[in-house]
This record gives sequence, structure tokens and C-alpha cells, in this order.
Amino acid sequence: MELIVNGEKINLLSNGYSTNITGTTFEITYDAIPTDSNPLEVTLHLPNDQVLKIYRD
Repeated sequence: MELIVNGEKINLLSNGYSTNITGTTFEITYDAIPTDSNPLEVTLHLPNDQVLKIYRD
């Protein structure tokens, strides 16, 4: 998953996941985004080169 702000990728700092009886959760941490972050876009890049836009402000 990439975080793109003002057309620039934000550095990924860490990620992880956990699974228990209630399901699976994941966490992704990125570097700080610029204060003038407009537009903000989150995209998911899948192994088959498909790109899903998760969020766009």
C-alpha cells in the first residue's frame, strides 16, 4: 500500500498484522505528511498490477 501526497510517495516506516478469534487486523505507519497535503491519496497495488484507490481527498 502506498501513501501519495501531492503526487509524491511518503516513506513507509513499519507494517504488521495480527490474527485472533475476532479476525485479522493490520497496521501501516508512514513518515509525516507535509502540512500542505492536498490532495491526499491512498492506493493499494496488487500483485497483478491492479491499482485500487482506497481514499482520495
